[in-house]
Amino acid sequence: MTQGNAKHLLTFNLAEWFFGMPLEGVQEVQRMVELASLPQTPGGPRGVINLRGETVPVWELRAILGFSSLELHPDQNIIITSLSRMAGGRQGWIVDQVHEVVDPSLGQPAPFHDVPVAEYLTGVIRMEGRLVLVLEIGRILKRADELARAGKGRLL
Repeated sequence: MTQGNAKHLLTFNLAEWFFGMPLEGVQEVQRMVELASLPQTPGGPRGVINLRGETVPVWELRAILGFSSLELHPDQNIIITSLSRMAGGRQGWIVDQVHEVVDPSLGQPAPFHDVPVAEYLTGVIRMEGRLVLVLEIGRILKRADELARAGKGRLL
């Protein structure tokens, strides 16, 4: 796998793992805010936020990728993505902490064995002594929708 065609990656962590998301799909990063809950949406979004008059579903990325959930806290971030070519419009993704924007061409492609969530990755890069797992947000959104449907929730 390679890092794909991403020119820049927004890096963040979930538990002890570092991830990257192509910057072109990222609209903004927000500090954690109170989420409005959605009744009867098991497996669906953790809640919604009002983003300048638009209701945006917010998903817990830890849960989608199979990591244990955490209580929400102010040090977490919400990454807002807007992928116009995909159904679903804007989505929010709760992550433990956003770090920085990096140029993936400065890292070395890395083979990966025993890396969690491989089916959601476009590549792995070794940068500054750590592995950055490069997520494909379309695959994540598809998984979120599958979880919502399985839990009889719904994707907004």
